Amino acid sequence: MSHSESDHEWPLDAAGIPAQMSVKKSEFNPAVNGFRGFCALMVFVFHVFNAGIVPWPNGSPLADVFTYVVGSLRYGVELFFMISGYVIVGSLTRHANIAAFFRDRATRIFSLWVPLHIGICAAGTLWGWKVFPYVADAQAWWQVFVANLLLITPFVNVATTHPASWSLSYEWLFYFSAAMTYFAYLKGGRWWGLVTAIVTIAVYVECMPRALFFLPGVLAFLAQKEHLSVKKYLTSPALSFLIFLLAWSATGADAADPGHYFSQWFGDHRIIMATVAFVAGLHFFWSLAYRSSRQLKFLETRFFEVMGSISFSFYLVSPIVMFGVKKIVYAKMAGEFDDWVLLVCFAGLSLIFSLAASYATWAVFENGLAKYLKRTSKVRKKSVPSSKIEFCKHGSGL
Repeated sequence: MSHSESDHEWPLDAAGIPAQMSVKKSEFNPAVNGFRGFCALMVFVFHVFNAGIVPWPNGSPLADVFTYVVGSLRYGVELFFMISGYVIVGSLTRHANIAAFFRDRATRIFSLWVPLHIGICAAGTLWGWKVFPYVADAQAWWQVFVANLLLITPFVNVATTHPASWSLSYEWLFYFSAAMTYFAYLKGGRWWGLVTAIVTIAVYVECMPRALFFLPGVLAFLAQKEHLSVKKYLTSPALSFLIFLLAWSATGADAADPGHYFSQWFGDHRIIMATVAFVAGLHFFWSLAYRSSRQLKFLETRFFEVMGSISFSFYLVSPIVMFGVKKIVYAKMAGEFDDWVLLVCFAGLSLIFSLAASYATWAVFENGLAKYLKRTSKVRKKSVPSSKIEFCKHGSGL
C-alpha cells in the first residue's frame, strides 16, 4: 500500500475508490482494504480458468468439486458489493452533501474508466473486435461507445466493451439508491428514509438479484455502535466465507441485465440457497469489518494492502492484459506444449503484466488525474444537523 496521503482516507468502496474526506489514520480499516485486493485476485483466478485454454475439469467427483469451487470465485464481485455497501453510507454522511458525494464518485470512477474505455474503443475499432460494429455504421458505433462510457449497458441492451463494466453499472445504481434514501431521511425524517430504503432495495434486488449483497455492508456500517454486542458471535469467518461462495453459486446467479427476477426464486431451491448465502455473507463481512477473528489477519499484510490500493485498476486492467497475453501464448506456444503448460504460462504472464499495468494506471489515473480533477473542481459542502449524521452512522436503520 502506498504511503501517500490518500492511503489514510477511509472507507474504500468496492471499486477501490477512497472517499474524498480524510479521517484519522486510526479509523482506516486495513482488513477491508486488503480484502479488496483478495476479491480482485478471486475474479482474476476465475478468468484464468474461464479463458478457454483448457476445458473445465469434469467426469470425476474431485474434478467436479474443483470446477464448482473455482467457478464460484466469480462471485468475488458480490464481495466487492459488500464493501461498497459498507463504504457508501459512510461516504454520504461525511460529505453531508449529495452533489459533493456524486462529484467525488464520478471523479474517482471515471478518471480511470474513461481513459480505459477510449483505449478499448480505439483498439477494438482498429483491429475489428466483434463487439464493435463496422466503422461505416457510425450510429451503431456511437451507441456502443456512449452506452459503455455512461455505464448503462445492462439497462439498454447494448453489448459491453469490457467484461467487468456491468458491476460498475450496479455500483452507480446503488449510489443513486443510497443518495435517494439519504435525501428522503434528511427531508422527511426517519420513516421517510426507511420507506425509501425498503422500496429501493425491493425494486433493485427484484430486478437484479446480485445486488442483494450491498446489504451486508450497509448493515455492518449501521450497526457499528452495537458491534461489541455481536462480536462474540463473529468467529470462524473462513467457514462462513466458504458457505457463502458455495451456496450463492448454487443459485446460478450469473446474469447482469435486469429481468431475471428474484421473486421467481421462491418456487425452487434458489431461495433457500440465497438465504443461506446472505446469512453466511453477513456473518463473514461483519467479522471482517469488526476485525473479530485472527483468521483474517493475513489481509492486513503488506501484499494485500498493496493489492487493495490498486484493486480497482487491477479489476479493470487484468481482463485487457489477459486478452493480449492469451494471443501471445497461443501464437508462440500452441502445438508445442500441453494445454496445462499453456495455462500456467498464461496465468503467470497475465499476473505479472496485470500487476505492472495496474500500478501504472493507478498512479497515472486513480492517483494523479483524480487528484488533479478534485483540485480543479471543488464543490462546496452543505452542513447538516449533527444528530442526523449521527443517526446515519450508528442508527439501527435508515
